[in-house]
Amino acid sequence: VAAINQRIREEGHTVLLLGPGRWGSRDPWLGIPVTWGQISAARAIVETDFPDLEVEPSQGSHFFHNLTCFGVSYLTVHEGRDGGAIDWAWFDAQPVVESALDGVVRHLRSEAPLTVIVDGVQGRGVVVPVGEASGR
Repeated sequence: VAAINQRIREEGHTVLLLGPGRWGSRDPWLGIPVTWGQISAARAIVETDFPDLEVEPSQGSHFFHNLTCFGVSYLTVHEGRDGGAIDWAWFDAQPVVESALDGVVRHLRSEAPLTVIVDGVQGRGVVVPVGEASGR
């Protein structure tokens, strides 16, 4: 993840990170054990459940300090609960720039930039390709 993040930063791009459990967890059973510097190209982070385990969202004060300071949107998606859904087929259809760990980590690049809309008051959000946001 760190090497991919570095290449993305060098290219001047930003990313949406999507993965199971907590980003930045020290416990690999609860999520993805990365440091902030390893995911610094993120402009939005989406945490979702493992197929067999629902993990509580990140709660660390340092994590949220970084989100706030760097203007990173943060969403948790529990599929099938509270209307949460991820269009995995859409992600699977995106071109793979590079992958690691036998495809477990994939760097995808969509043809259109993504729009992230977050309503912090109502606790809702959506990520869609540019042009589709107005139809949602």
